[in-house]
Amino acid sequence: MLGRNDCNFRFEEHQVYQRGIIDSLTEVQQRSRSSLLRFDDILCEDGYCRTRLADGTSIYKDGGHLSVAGSEWAVPQLGLSKLETPSSQDP
Repeated sequence: MLGRNDCNFRFEEHQVYQRGIIDSLTEVQQRSRSSLLRFDDILCEDGYCRTRLADGTSIYKDGGHLSVAGSEWAVPQLGLSKLETPSSQDP
């Protein structure tokens, strides 16, 4: 693959490709004074963003959305598995 042995991409490429989305979400965050959950910390390190799990499973289903397997992996990485859903609080 043009000198690459995997499908990982540079963090800078991600920022350019997703610039419009990043800017829009940042504006919503600022206007609403809400928190924004970013996946960069778990998907990217040392300047590169991974596209596959250690076992080779794809994290993405397309250029910007996580696959089911990627989502299942990401939830505990972000500490979201500890959150309760409204249905789990019902008696």
